[in-house]
Formats: sequence, structure tokens, C-alpha cells
Amino acid sequence: ALAKQNASAQALIDNQNEKNRLDSLAADVINKYQALKEVQHTLSDELSSLDDEIATTTKTINSVLQESTDTQNAIDQINNKVLLKQQEISEQKKAVSAYVQAVYSQKDVSVLDLLLSNQTFADTLSDIDNVQSLESTGQVLFASMNAASAELKSQQDIFQTKQTRLARLLVELKKQQDTLEEQQQNKRFL
Repeated sequence: ALAKQNASAQALIDNQNEKNRLDSLAADVINKYQALKEVQHTLSDELSSLDDEIATTTKTINSVLQESTDTQNAIDQINNKVLLKQQEISEQKKAVSAYVQAVYSQKDVSVLDLLLSNQTFADTLSDIDNVQSLESTGQVLFASMNAASAELKSQQDIFQTKQTRLARLLVELKKQQDTLEEQQQNKRFL
């Protein structure tokens, strides 16, 4: 009977040990489940964060692309203005050349020559008026050419500034595209 009682007590101890082992396994499974839930929650948060970053980067890329397009359009307009100013200056150079030739041909004519070569005093006054008109035309031509040259220089400076801005925008665009690609790879990895 004692052996039966010892066997029965041993069976109870074995059952208790088995119950404790199963309880320990259940606790381990629950802890692992909780840890996996935390990892899943963390990964879900990271995916959401990456989605936000991707959206922000995409918005930045679109903004940089728009600014790049606007800058390129401004560069094209400035380039057209520069070409027009260069044509205007070329035409003014021709006019100045004609003016210089006209002045050169009048250079050796003195007031005495004008008086002696004309039959009437009115003709002499008319010739003097023509010389004065020629001088004022020359002043207007030179002033106009100087203004056109200054405008050309200004447009060329603006052109250079826009070109520099466009180059910076293209570098920024490349950087943002690389960032976007990296974010998308991170998202696929997660």
C-alpha cells in the first residue's frame, strides 16, 4: 500500500511537473507572441513613416520639377530677349557706322565753305541745320546703343543667374530622386 501511495504521490508530482512545464511553455509562447506583436506594430509604424516620407519626397520632387520647368522657360525667354538685343545692337552699329561716315564727309567743311558754296543765306542756314541735326542724331544713336548694350548686359546677367539656379535645381532633383529610391527600397525591405 505504501508503494501504491508513493507511486500515486510520484504520479501527482510528475503531473504537477508536467503542468508546470506546460505552463512555462505557454508563458514562453505568450511572451513570444507579444514580442512579435510589438515587432509587427513597430514595422507597421515604420512603413507608415516611410509612406509619409515617400509622399513628402514625391511632393518635393514635383515642386523642384515645376520650378525647374519655370526656370527653363524663363531662361528661354531671356535668351530670346538677348538675341533681340543683339540684333538691335547690330542694327544700331550699322546706323552708327553710317553716321560716322556722314560726319567724316562733313568734317572738312567749314562755315566759310558753307557760306561760299551756297547761293543764298537761307541755303547756308539749312546746311548748318543739317549739320546740327546730324550731330544730335549721332548723340541719340550713341545713347540708344549704350542703353541697348546696358540692357543686353543686364539680360545676360539674369540669364547667368537663372542658369546657375537651374543647375542647382537639377542637383536637388537628383538628390531627391535618390532619396525617394532609397525610401522605396527600405519600404520593400520592410
